[in-house]
Amino acid sequence: MSLIPEKIFGLSVKILESSSTKRYPLYVSGLFEIKEIEIGDINCLALMTNDGISLRAIKSIVKDFSEEGQANVIICSKMLSTYQRNRLSEENIAFISGSIVYLPFMGIAITNSQKTALQRKPLSPRAQSLFIDIFSGKYLDKTLSDIAQDRGKSLSSVSRYIKEIESISPLLLEKLGREKRVRNLAATQRRTIFEQFRPYLINPVKERMYFRFSSDKGDTILSSFLFSGITALSRMTMISDDQEVTYAIGDSASSKEEIDNTEGLVDCANEQEEANVVIEVWSYEPKSSMLSKSFSDCVDEISLFMSLQDEAARDERVNKELELLLQRVLGVESR
Repeated sequence: MSLIPEKIFGLSVKILESSSTKRYPLYVSGLFEIKEIEIGDINCLALMTNDGISLRAIKSIVKDFSEEGQANVIICSKMLSTYQRNRLSEENIAFISGSIVYLPFMGIAITNSQKTALQRKPLSPRAQSLFIDIFSGKYLDKTLSDIAQDRGKSLSSVSRYIKEIESISPLLLEKLGREKRVRNLAATQRRTIFEQFRPYLINPVKERMYFRFSSDKGDTILSSFLFSGITALSRMTMISDDQEVTYAIGDSASSKEEIDNTEGLVDCANEQEEANVVIEVWSYEPKSSMLSKSFSDCVDEISLFMSLQDEAARDERVNKELELLLQRVLGVESR
């Protein structure tokens, strides 16, 4: 325990009893003393050693654990050089080396007794949209060139989005020869990867516009748009819908023009009490559910999850249904 502080950033650290019963590969247990620990309420795996170890070995072992679904692996060693610490930080690999602590999954960095809350740079809207498509299985076994062609983007643009994605987790893609391809993910990897990305995901909603239909044909007229908000959640779970029906559109001129040209749609000037239709303008083009064709008229679950976080904080029912919906997404096979 001497390699692990009793507290980190004011959070208690404790070794879990399950540590003594777990068995690990010999090539790992021969190099490290392995302990399951808890920092605050976050479970982690501490790999501890008093000996020097190569950067290559560290990266390989952490990658192996990640591929097996073990998130939050921490290298604990006082023998890490300045160069190794810098490189581990660049690779988003957690470590504790004496008084220096780097835990990217918690947003914590302590350098020479100076505590810093890491500034997590969220994914850009286009990188998040691409992450969701990759996570859903849309681009399984596809190369970056394939993805660029499908999205109508340049290879350099897609490469920038992929760089954002790989800075959080390298597990979504694999290099085969000179090309990178999207890899198939096991169920355990899906859970691990989502938890890695969760702190970096953004709320896609840029603004909400409030309207009232002058007729009862709103559902038919707006059928080209996807349901979002509580409306989408009510169709996927047991929660009741709001009085307003909520839809999502992308932040494109064509989407807004379609709204402008919709007959019978009266702008309520954001006066919510008069509205029976809410249209969310998203920072990327909404995509349909990854769970089932039964929900093909609803937005994808990850974007929905992020868009309803404010409501979840206010309403425990919304929070509960969102978490249950998320677990269903993380448990299904990629399509």
